[in-house]
Amino acid sequence: MLTKLNTYLRYLGLGLLVCFASCGFGHAGIGTFDSAQENENQWLLALAMAAPGNSNSNRVLGNFVPATAAAVQQWGAVTYGNGQFVALHADVNAIAMASPDGANWTTRNTPIAAWRQVIYSGGRFVAVGSSLSSSQMSSTDGNTWTGSAPTSGLTPNPHTVAYGNGLYVSLLQQASNNRFMTSPDGNAWTERTGQGGDWAAVIYAAGQFVAVGMNCVMTSPDGLNWTVRTPAAAASWSAIAYGNGLFVAVARNFGQAMTSPDGVNWTLRPVVAASNWGGLAFAEGLFMAVAASGSKQIMTSPDGVTWTERTAPVTSNWQHVAFGNGRFVIVGGNGANRVLWVTWQ
Repeated sequence: MLTKLNTYLRYLGLGLLVCFASCGFGHAGIGTFDSAQENENQWLLALAMAAPGNSNSNRVLGNFVPATAAAVQQWGAVTYGNGQFVALHADVNAIAMASPDGANWTTRNTPIAAWRQVIYSGGRFVAVGSSLSSSQMSSTDGNTWTGSAPTSGLTPNPHTVAYGNGLYVSLLQQASNNRFMTSPDGNAWTERTGQGGDWAAVIYAAGQFVAVGMNCVMTSPDGLNWTVRTPAAAASWSAIAYGNGLFVAVARNFGQAMTSPDGVNWTLRPVVAASNWGGLAFAEGLFMAVAASGSKQIMTSPDGVTWTERTAPVTSNWQHVAFGNGRFVIVGGNGANRVLWVTWQ
């Protein structure tokens, strides 16, 4: 039986790495080999655990497919939640679009325009932007939106938002007044005093908030109290994601990436080109970054350390990327299509 198993494993490219019977594992919580049938069952179990189909390494990234956006607009943000992708307009038009698959889109109205980021977390979509009259909005379904402003006055240019520990946290671009905002529900917002900086992206992962921006990094355990950290290099850090035990950030200038296991200690990583990297997502074993300009505009990595260029059939100033329902979706602000989708299965 072992000879047959060895042959099969070599065919799968795995090789026979362990031998429970001869290495003394027969009574180590695996079960005893008191009969030929039990012996065979244990080997079949080991084989099932080692089979390629049980690993993310067996996934395949498909070919990028251009999709026609619901309207010819400057799409600047995208996310996935509640069974659909939602993209928001980045400029003066109060418009959004929604899609169940990233290929077929329908327009939606928003209370105001110029949205920078949208997330789905805490059971709702929450968006932030640079409008002077309504700098946040939320939706439970991605179709009907309600706008809101900070309770203690107007704070312009909220740039990024994350959700964790029951709190939405929004950081500002050009926050020279050391302000940021929090909300328990995505509707009622409160201004707070924090660390100044030109913040571009924030995420909640591994029990903490981590934010990146122009030459800066900071962390917070609760979204209220922040500590400044030192980035791996001076750069315009524009996007951050977390996966496989690592925080990963990319930069708009110099074509850089950096990684950290804890949000505190960062290591500089090379990327495929000095492009204007501005969007980053992680899903099911794969990071994907997109760029608004540069010789190479899409790259992927299984670990945030080694990156591979990906070729798209169309170009745009790609802004953001999101994952849902087995596929990545990318949105941009110019070109004929302005949406790309690709399967990751």
